[in-house]
This record gives sequence, C-alpha cells and structure tokens, in this order.
Amino acid sequence: MSNMIKHITNFLLRASLTASDLTLIRDQETGYNFRALRAYSIMAAIFFCFSVIIALTMEIQSMLQKAPAYAICGIFSLLTLAMTFVAKEKNHGIIRIASYIFYLTILAFGLFVSLASSPTQHTISLIGLYTIVPLLFVIKPIQILLLSEIANVIFLILSPSIKPAEILPAEMINSLIFSTIGIFVGMFNVRHKYQRMLFEKRVSQFSTNDTLTHNIRSLADIYISMHLVNLDNDTFIKIQSKDHIDSNLSSSNEGFSKQVEQVMKATTKPEYVSEILQFVNTKTLPERLKGNRSITHEFQGKYSGWCRARFIAVGQIAPDIPPSEVIYAVESIAEQKKLESTLITKAETDAMTGLLNRQAGIEKIEAVIKSKKKGLLALFDVDKFKSINDNYGHQTGDEVIIAVARAMQETFRSEDILLRLGGDEYVFFVNGVDSEELGIQIISRFFSTLGKIKFEKVNNLKISVSLGAALIEESKDIDFVEYYHRADSCTYQSKKIDGMAFTLWKE
Repeated sequence: MSNMIKHITNFLLRASLTASDLTLIRDQETGYNFRALRAYSIMAAIFFCFSVIIALTMEIQSMLQKAPAYAICGIFSLLTLAMTFVAKEKNHGIIRIASYIFYLTILAFGLFVSLASSPTQHTISLIGLYTIVPLLFVIKPIQILLLSEIANVIFLILSPSIKPAEILPAEMINSLIFSTIGIFVGMFNVRHKYQRMLFEKRVSQFSTNDTLTHNIRSLADIYISMHLVNLDNDTFIKIQSKDHIDSNLSSSNEGFSKQVEQVMKATTKPEYVSEILQFVNTKTLPERLKGNRSITHEFQGKYSGWCRARFIAVGQIAPDIPPSEVIYAVESIAEQKKLESTLITKAETDAMTGLLNRQAGIEKIEAVIKSKKKGLLALFDVDKFKSINDNYGHQTGDEVIIAVARAMQETFRSEDILLRLGGDEYVFFVNGVDSEELGIQIISRFFSTLGKIKFEKVNNLKISVSLGAALIEESKDIDFVEYYHRADSCTYQSKKIDGMAFTLWKE
C-alpha cells in the first residue's frame, strides 16, 4: 500500500521523474510552454476580439450576451501574449504564471458560457474545454488536477442555483465525468512529453560531447543502422542509418515498436520476417535483456544480404532490473558469412576432386537416413587402379581420380551427395530412389558417362569401376553402417566380373 501511495505521489508531483530529471529538462519545459503559449494566445486573442467586433457591429443577441466574456478573455489572451514578449523563452517563472493565467482564462470562458450566457442549455463548450485544455501545456500532473478542479468545483457550486432542475443532474454528472477524463488524459500526456524531453536532453548531451560523439560515430559506421531507444516512452533517436531504412520510417521520433516492425517487414526477406519480428518485439525485450549487455539475431535482408541485429542495454545491467534504454543496431555480416561458407566448404571438400570428403559426406548421408528419406547408396572403386599408377605413373592416376569425380558431377543432381572416401574409392547417395528399376537406370546412366572418358596420351586408356548399391528404405530402422556394409559386399561381388559392373543388394 505504501509503495502505491509513493508511486501516485511521485506521479502527481514529478510525473514519475526524479527532481534532478525535472531540473535537467527545465529549459525544454519552459521552451515548449513558451511556444504553445504564444501560438494559443494569438489564436485566442484573434477569436475573442473578432467575436466582440461581430457581436457589436451585427448586434447578434446571443453574441451580445457573451460580448463581456469575449472582451475579458481577449484581454487576458493579449496579456499572456505580451508576457511571452517580455519574458522571452527561458524565463521559467513568468512563462509558468502566464500558462496558468491562460489555462484558467479558457476554463473561465467555458464557465461563463455555461452558467451565465446559456444557463438553460447543456454545457457542451465547458465539457469540450475540460478535455482539451489539459493538453495545451507541459505542467506537472498536480497542477493540471488543481486547475481543472477549480473550474469543476465552481461549476458544481453555482449550477444548482442557475441550471434548470430537469438538466441539472445530467450537467453535474457530465461535468464530473469529462473533467476527470480531461485530467487523466492531460496527466499521461504530460508524463509522455516529460519523458520524451528527458530522452532528447540526454541524447543532446551525448551529441555535444565532441570526443564521445566522434568515437560513437566511428563505431556506428560499422553498422547499417544504429538507433538509441527509450523503452519507457517508445521514442528513438537516429545515430546511423541508410536510405532504404529511413524511407520506411516516419519523420517522428516516436513509436519505435511499430516503426521497427514496419522497417523489418519492408527490408527483410520473407522467410526471415517472422523470426526477426519476434526479436524486435519491445514488449518482451526488457525481460530478454535482463542481466545481459547484448542479445543478437541473424537474418537475411533484401538490401544487405546476411545481417546481425543487436540490442545493447544502456547503463548498468542487473538480473532483476530490465533496461529502460537500449541501442538497436544492425550490421552487415555478408562477408563474414561468405568467409564462413568458404571455410566450411574447404573443410568439407576433397581438395583433388571437389567432391565432399569422407567425414562431411558420411555425416550428410547419416542425416538423410535418420530423416527416413528414400534413396540409393552406392560404393565403388576404379578397377586395377594400382596397375594404372604402376604402368602410367601417379600423374595419370590423379587424372583418373579427377575424371571419375567429374563424371559423378555430370551425372547426378546438386541435391545428391557425392564423396570421395579416399584413394580411388567413391560413394554417392541419390535422393528419392524408391525401386530397383530406377536405381538400375541411374547407375546405367553413370556408367554411360564413365564410358566416354578417354586418356589419349596413354594409349586411349579407358576406365571401369566395380560398384555395389543398396536401396535406403524409409520403413526400416537401419543405420548408415549397415547400409554401407550392404553396398560394400555388393562391390566385392562386382569385382568378380570383368569390366564395368554393378550389384544391387537383395535380402
């Protein structure tokens, strides 16, 4: 209970900011009120003065009744306007007093119209002013409450002796309801403006520190975009960005949560949108960042390829305290991904043939078998390869190994798995083969490609292979080792046959 009372008191007195925060943004508060006061007082003075002139020249009875109120309010509007010229933008005391005067002037006009000018009519103008006036200036919530309630109390005290009995209950209820709505809307609007001012002030302080700014800007150049985000009021400030990002942002620095979703949808490849939207969700972000300095997520963008999005907590981090400010940055990692891909390819590839090496190829085949996909596993080696090396030299032997690999690449598809076990031994796995007939067709096509290979420099040497194969059946729980043994035993049978030969495993 005491915490709730403390929270309410802090909200009313300081809009949930500290006293030092309010001192920090005092100039911004006064500057905002100065500009608002000048604009609204000019509009009000023109309206009231023009209404007096119309009432007097055209002798409109309903307006003549209001002419004194128009005149008085016009005078007070001109007075507040004059105070802005005298005080200038940073005179905190005079601007605050002028704001109170204008605030009460507008509410007083509503009271006059309701109680004196049109007592028998419903209080439409006062109700409207109850909801509009609290939005005009940035003043503490307690002051909005007091100023609005002064007008409300005056209305509630005087209306029983002025308003007709048949509309009095509705008038009093409407006054209570709409003054309350205006007070609460005004309070939360002011709190939002205070928080935004504080955020902008901190960013401004950051920006005016030349050395720090230079260092941060240099760091920001690494990133495609970098924005400082206030999670409490959903505002953000650009540090670094690109045209394709800015074109999907509104000019406002508000509504980061919606705008970052809009940008990510527009700049991310469709298949990655769902995951990146979960990552940038600011409702879950504070909890995800608790106790962490940074969290990241990788995705593919439409403009920059592979990217890494990063949220960085600003200030101290603690396991039980979510951050209120973060930096949201996106960097291109296309070169890193390219390097990773190159390294992976090198690690998985047989240097001589360009096929997968033993470890990488077997791992991929094992993964396919575990996923219960149908296919054809084949194992073969080159017939009399040792004699080729002995008779024609190791260079020719290497050329034979490379030529066989090329024949495999020409025959099979990119989704098939081709590997060199070592020496003159090879394995291939063809996806989707579900019958012996299809398996025989594929092997025959491969043999046809092999038959076209010639080595003219060594007496038109032709090569032949001995191949064993086994069908991978999705319904059976058999691992790679067993299938390999089946294909290997079939290879042994093929070696007993002269020339190009293959054997399919049969139960």
